[in-house]
Amino acid sequence: MKRGKQLKKYLWAFFVFPLVTIVLYGFVIQSVTRPKREEKISLFVGAYRDFGLEDALQAKRPDGIREVNVDFALLGSTSFRQQYRALWSNEDAILLPESQLGDDPSALLNSFVSFSAETINQLLPGEHTFYSWNSKLYGIQVFSQESEKGWGDNLLRYTQEQVESENFYLFFVPTSPHLGNLVKDSHDAAIFSVLQTWEAIHE
Repeated sequence: MKRGKQLKKYLWAFFVFPLVTIVLYGFVIQSVTRPKREEKISLFVGAYRDFGLEDALQAKRPDGIREVNVDFALLGSTSFRQQYRALWSNEDAILLPESQLGDDPSALLNSFVSFSAETINQLLPGEHTFYSWNSKLYGIQVFSQESEKGWGDNLLRYTQEQVESENFYLFFVPTSPHLGNLVKDSHDAAIFSVLQTWEAIHE
């Protein structure tokens, strides 16, 4: 009788232990298979609609990159600012409309990399328009208000009915390991291969 009570007392362990083992095993497998920071590129994209930009970029990702993530945030939504604050530090680059920078963007621009036109043109050949502030360059124009054309504009909607169109710029986060010689101790310049793909997307 006493022995039976003891067995009953520890019977729960026979059920709990396998469950704990399964959970731990899943965690270990996920940790091993999850791409490292140097093996993925993350883009924060603020726009009005996304029709599959991530799939298009993932399909043509450069060597050494296992994953391209597009963290899409809907402009005009009440959660846009919250999404931006939660995600920006983990991103490699951030796409924002000019209105999001405000009248005095100094504080926000301190979170991004300033660069020279020569360096960008070496990393991303072509003709570019830049966002400048206090004689420094910070962003590459991705969508033009004047022409109403932009990178991959068949996959990304930069305009909205009853909303005045505006310029969109791409900014670089200094902690990214993929910025080439834009920053010191960069792992590679892989983001610029992704940007070339994005820029070249057409219907």
